[in-house]
Amino acid sequence: MSGQRGAALKLAFTAEIKRTQRRSDGTISLGGIRFEVPSRYGHFQQVHVRVASWDLSQVHLADPNSGAILCRLFPVDKNRNAEGHRAARNNPLPTPPTPIPPPGGMAPLLEKLIQQYAITGLPPAYLPKTTSTPSPQTHE
Repeated sequence: MSGQRGAALKLAFTAEIKRTQRRSDGTISLGGIRFEVPSRYGHFQQVHVRVASWDLSQVHLADPNSGAILCRLFPVDKNRNAEGHRAARNNPLPTPPTPIPPPGGMAPLLEKLIQQYAITGLPPAYLPKTTSTPSPQTHE
């Protein structure tokens, strides 16, 4: 029996189970063992896994629609977790870019306020400090 046939035979005796993925660390629990879901599947709230109840060494993530195997899941390494170093989770959804203000010029709100003062003819409410420093006064 070749390796591919053996793997296909093992998959034939697995059951498909639905689990909820933990949003904080991207893991699921099977039989008291936590398995890491790769970050590229981190946006799945519910994951479908193929597993034989007697063999938790072969756990596979499956497509819920077609049943195709997406990847193999591995248990969380407790020794690496005990060291305190965590791998950064990739954010699957891109964040919108923040608008870059035009270079130079005034802030939009300040420009609006100055235009309002110019229309009313009132002096501005803010007067900048003079750059000259006052001379110290001597008492004789």
